[in-house]
Amino acid sequence: MLKIASLTTNEAAQCLAQCSRDTRYRAQAQGMARTVEQHWMQIEDLSSLRVVEAVDSLESFASWGMKALPVVNRLDNILVERQEVLKYTGNVSLWTSAVAAFARMDHFEAKWPMVALELARD
Repeated sequence: MLKIASLTTNEAAQCLAQCSRDTRYRAQAQGMARTVEQHWMQIEDLSSLRVVEAVDSLESFASWGMKALPVVNRLDNILVERQEVLKYTGNVSLWTSAVAAFARMDHFEAKWPMVALELARD
């Protein structure tokens, strides 16, 4: 947690992928997720994240019940901007995982679920 500021955005996202809610590591994992969330609120550019990292980050935040709207909205924008990448990915569970994460956070203003619905129709 002390070294988050020295990590790249991608490295922090990889940490988040391992920090979903787990009773074995509750305090440490939640502290890591909250530290990444606070760090991402301070930095402006999350565009270096890959779509998989953005989805993993959303799932991690949702698993802890975190609702940092500025960060979540920026991750939502990344997914919408890169919908072509997601459209042709072989892993359709990325679409549904992101939608489920938004639903668990009660973030009904997210743009990605409607985009995912359109992709599913195609």
